[in-house]
Amino acid sequence: MKKLTIAFLSLLLIACSNGVNNEQAKVADESSSIKVATVIYPNEYILNQLLDNTVLGLAGDKHLHEYSPSAKEISSLYDQDLVVIQSRNLENFVWDLKDQLNEKGVEVLELEPNGNYHTWLDPIRTIENAEIITNKIIQIKPYLELDIASNLKTLKDRLGKINSDYISSLEKCESSSVLVSHNFLEPLANSYGFDVDSLVNDDHFVGFSAQKFVESMKSKHEFILSEPQYKEDIQEVLGDHDDHEEHDDHKEHDEHDDHEGHDDLKEHDDHKEHDDHKEHDDHKEHDDH
Repeated sequence: MKKLTIAFLSLLLIACSNGVNNEQAKVADESSSIKVATVIYPNEYILNQLLDNTVLGLAGDKHLHEYSPSAKEISSLYDQDLVVIQSRNLENFVWDLKDQLNEKGVEVLELEPNGNYHTWLDPIRTIENAEIITNKIIQIKPYLELDIASNLKTLKDRLGKINSDYISSLEKCESSSVLVSHNFLEPLANSYGFDVDSLVNDDHFVGFSAQKFVESMKSKHEFILSEPQYKEDIQEVLGDHDDHEEHDDHKEHDEHDDHEGHDDLKEHDDHKEHDDHKEHDDHKEHDDH
């Protein structure tokens, strides 16, 4: 299980690196004529690889579920040719503006309209999304086709290497399942054939079961993969669980002491009863004489 966790974290860092291929420099002048904005970093990364770092990324390094756009950032969307979002369920503020943006000539591209939108963790699905984005850019600016296609190939080669690393790392794993706070690993699990035990089935701790968590940790999992916003919830559950265990240990100890005390009293009564019988027999023997 530990190997599985390390593999995910290290490879995801590779996937989110900020390196820019030198070949992308040759499209700088042309690509600057198309204005593209996105919200989350994974899509910002894809677009910057295709368009030589000319993309407006709104969320940046802010946490996805805690990001709230400013009025200035929302206003900047109307200056774009294209706005790329992962899902209407994630960047809902952009989706709510979709009709207004369209009226201003701004196209909105949604990559994952259905299902689990955490596809950026999967290099194969990321390649597919990069192709979708490329086709949309070429549709808007056809003269960018040759150069964008070249950058797409470079990106696909890089993601293909990550895919190979995933496969080789997962083949060495001793465990075939992983415990997660919520099911953000579903797209990755579907692609690479491992099981995900999720404490909840949506993106929040709605219906979070402390009992299920404790039972899962006891049964087969040594680790849990969680997003940072769930850290306090998990620590609280673990803390309560430790308190309950400590209470049970004290209770068991007290019950043990009660049994010992009971045994001592019983032994005392047995001795007293024996002495009474012995004393009675001695008196009877004396009377006989």
